[in-house]
Amino acid sequence: MKKIITLLMCALFAFSCSKPDLPLDYDDFPSLFILWEDVFKQKEAKYYVYFYSNQCYYCQQIKEKLLIIIKHATTPYYLLSYNEAIPIAEDVDQTIGASTIEQLWFGGTPSLLEIEMNAVTKNILGVQKISDFLFY
Repeated sequence: MKKIITLLMCALFAFSCSKPDLPLDYDDFPSLFILWEDVFKQKEAKYYVYFYSNQCYYCQQIKEKLLIIIKHATTPYYLLSYNEAIPIAEDVDQTIGASTIEQLWFGGTPSLLEIEMNAVTKNILGVQKISDFLFY
């Protein structure tokens, strides 16, 4: 009887200590947050900047898959949260080659920048285009 009670207590303890797999959140990556003025100040030769808003419906659609990629990526990703100081405009293709924030804008959220050698090589707008780029 003592063995059964001990076994049950061990099982209960193990069960209560196990963590469920919770969905990833942006806050799980605090070292990856950057400010708008730091977009071109990262040390890597190639990196990505994901521009999002917590209130963006489309950002929420891609969030879990994107954060899994970020967690396992060999190329660094940085997170840039929307604020009103960040310019939003059309024709993001005109930002290809930008190397300063004065030359850069986003089409909206979500957006993904690819930066190589301190210049924008891709400025991808929208959940579908980002998904196509990341997952295919």
